[in-house]
Amino acid sequence: MRDIGEWVRQSGQHIQHAFAVDWRGSRHFLFMLILLIVSSAATASFYIGQPGQPEFSYDTPSYLTVTQHILANGNLVDPLRTPGYPFLVALVFLVAGAGNFLAVSLVQGVLFVLATLEVYVLTVLLLRKSWVAFAVGLLVGTNTYLLSFVKPIIVEGFALWLTVSLALAVVLFIQTVKPGYLWLVAGFMLVLFMTRPEWIYLPAPLFAYLLIATRRHGKLRRLLLHGIVAVVLLYSVLGLFIYANATQNGYAGISYVQNINMVGKVLQYHMQDEAPPQYAAVAREVDSFAAHGGWNPYNLVHQYPPIAANQWSLGGAYASSVIEGHPIQFLVDTIVTFFTSSDQYRAFAEVDAHGPVATPPLKAQVAFSAYVARTYRFFPLFALLWGVLLFWRRASRLGAVEAMAAVILIALYELALTTIAGYSNYDYARFHVPFDPLMIIVIWGTVLASLPLWEGILMRLRLSGRVIWWVWGVVIVSALVGSVLISWITLGINEAANPQSWLVVQLLLTHPPRILTVLALAVLITFLSYRADRRLQKIAGESDLCKDVEARVL
Repeated sequence: MRDIGEWVRQSGQHIQHAFAVDWRGSRHFLFMLILLIVSSAATASFYIGQPGQPEFSYDTPSYLTVTQHILANGNLVDPLRTPGYPFLVALVFLVAGAGNFLAVSLVQGVLFVLATLEVYVLTVLLLRKSWVAFAVGLLVGTNTYLLSFVKPIIVEGFALWLTVSLALAVVLFIQTVKPGYLWLVAGFMLVLFMTRPEWIYLPAPLFAYLLIATRRHGKLRRLLLHGIVAVVLLYSVLGLFIYANATQNGYAGISYVQNINMVGKVLQYHMQDEAPPQYAAVAREVDSFAAHGGWNPYNLVHQYPPIAANQWSLGGAYASSVIEGHPIQFLVDTIVTFFTSSDQYRAFAEVDAHGPVATPPLKAQVAFSAYVARTYRFFPLFALLWGVLLFWRRASRLGAVEAMAAVILIALYELALTTIAGYSNYDYARFHVPFDPLMIIVIWGTVLASLPLWEGILMRLRLSGRVIWWVWGVVIVSALVGSVLISWITLGINEAANPQSWLVVQLLLTHPPRILTVLALAVLITFLSYRADRRLQKIAGESDLCKDVEARVL
């Protein structure tokens, strides 16, 4: 007992010393602790704001079927659903009791908070700035759009944590070049295989990139065998799963959802009439379904049951023939969808407007989360920016650039695969949830980390404090006078005296996140302008002092 007490005392001293050093330096631990508290409170308030049992989706029953098979006889193989998420649900049921969906939802909430902390660590490793990582972590941890997909009994919350963990393992490998992290990447990749089937194509390009990145450290030969063995093992496990699926269920594949998705893509791109002659009867039924506004292949089954026979084999063959016969049209439509799929965003479960925590701060949190979601459309632009840095000779060897490029590779891969496989603007928001945190890191992390660069630009402009105050005065007076004049012209002189009719006030009331963001940026630019002005004055003062000393010496 004395040894245990001594170990506890020494551990406490080490932790205290680490926090003291961190407080005087980067303050990584302090920001992480605050982020843990805030994200936990945000998650709890969202859960409390939606009392009752967690929500289900149309996919939930099929996942629960696999869960029951796992609990009953340990069978992990199913022709429709992969076993990753059902296995998590089965574990929770074993601990908390069968059918305890609230416990499953709470576990997913804990994983979301853990993913938020991993986002913080990931951003620190990438951008080396604690305050940037803290801001990015807040955008993830308080995001009600993400939480709306984490709370229900669906796969997205679990997949989000796995995706963030995979990205963190990748960055750790690039920055340390240790074989252990390479195998950790392979481990998360395997679990993602068994959770979302679209991940099966990623190992080859990702491991190739990681091995190329090791050339900078001169360890390519040492790690090449590890990478090859990892990829071979991953696809060997996948092959065994496909073999078991073929022998047990008569489906030689991972999931026949692929057949359903292809029918959905044909409907989405309005290609249902372009099938070969042997599928003319199928094309007529599908065209009739589309003519009445149908877009979901799951609803098509009610009108034309044969299309779903034998694990949607007829639907898959019909859709494949359409796509293979018109590859250019499919490619063009997919490229357009790639750049527009992030425009349609929705929450899976809205916050109850009359719930116990439906306070103005929570409503503002919901509004700002929607604003953050609208920035996802700019992800390809930021990916292009980092791609240019990766191929720019002066920046290509920087560890941060290589690591960020790996994170972008993961997010771009998922964006491309969900674009190819997803068939509804209604569901793209759901498909994007697992890699939304990575897009937040790339977009907002880049913007926030680049803000100090503006100080150098402002120093060149040489804006004095008097000029800054004049600019603010002109902007404020112009906004107020312009609002009054617009109200006078459009509503009359009586309404012009009512502040609620002013354009500035209306914008603040109707679009608070956008206006507050603009104001925050304006305040930040003002602060940087003042810092630049003070620094110029300091430089000028030091220069005058040097000249005075030099004159006295001479």
